[in-house]
Amino acid sequence: MKKKMGFAVLSIAAFMFAIHSASALTEYKFDGWYAENGYGSKTKVDENITNLKGNETASGGMYVGPFSKAAKNVKLADGITEEVHVGLDFDKIKEGEYFEASLALKTTNDNSEEKYVSEAVVMSQRVGDKIKLTAGWAKDFEAYIQAKGVYTYQWKMWIETEENAKKTYVQFTLLQGEKEIATTGKIDFDTLTTADTLNPIAEQKDVTVKYLWFCNINVKEGVNIYTEVPTVTLTFVSPIKGEEDEKLEVYKYMSFTESDIEEMIKEIKASAKEEGYKFEGFYADEKFTTEFDFTKPFEGNVSIYTKLTKIVNESQTKEEEKNPKTSDMNLALILTSLGIASVGAVLVSRKKLAKANR
Repeated sequence: MKKKMGFAVLSIAAFMFAIHSASALTEYKFDGWYAENGYGSKTKVDENITNLKGNETASGGMYVGPFSKAAKNVKLADGITEEVHVGLDFDKIKEGEYFEASLALKTTNDNSEEKYVSEAVVMSQRVGDKIKLTAGWAKDFEAYIQAKGVYTYQWKMWIETEENAKKTYVQFTLLQGEKEIATTGKIDFDTLTTADTLNPIAEQKDVTVKYLWFCNINVKEGVNIYTEVPTVTLTFVSPIKGEEDEKLEVYKYMSFTESDIEEMIKEIKASAKEEGYKFEGFYADEKFTTEFDFTKPFEGNVSIYTKLTKIVNESQTKEEEKNPKTSDMNLALILTSLGIASVGAVLVSRKKLAKANR
């Protein structure tokens, strides 16, 4: 009797889909950005995108930009994590243009008066065909962006006790979707001093986030800030009439590497063979003339066609091979979800929707 493995595979796939959610972090919306009194300008592109521009008002030629106080009132003593989603577009950020983003800390006294404590600034600049990220407080840190996309700038700040003394640490990480591009690693924040810094930071009372500031924007077309990372849907079309399509929601502008795809195909082929099928590839059209390229960024919703044929014995007819009728054929979609999930850094969720008008 042929074993039924669909539910088991779906369970594994569902587990792999359990990825990080940013719902607990701050949503930086249009109304939360301050651009008064020369702090640049803000424009509402749509409900998800705010365009920030700088204004040269400070000394030293700084193109001061908008700031936000929307961050949750989390104490440094409890550990701070803040993220903002930034659109990096090579058509809009020209050679030499740059912007800085900073997460600043404050302390508040018993009279509700705020005082600046310190901040961690990250600079992004177009250099040739790349966008380079650096941080003066992390001298060995350099990150390079080579493709258009929406990237997450993440700051973490926390306190540790070492030899009966409290120390403050900071770490910046650059992400695309759930994929880590680069990180500063753990940096001693108490050794970073400016004229206004209150050191040691860990000994200040009730330290929280003061603001997230795009403090130096000289990008002529501005920088797009996303409230949420945009997504697109990949629809894996069912190979047989009456079966459901498999819909995967993935982060827009992301893609898979060639090694990701090779590993995924290897797993799918092996699993398909065990179930009596031959996997022959993913295609961009229902006639199987053009293979689907997973290495290109996903810029919109797409349909993907799976070529999977039943392995037949001599006693079976070629008609059966061309037109499989067994309900096990939906294994193509199950295997697809499993394989894609194995490189789940680009995934958001999976939806199964019945195909209409088949």
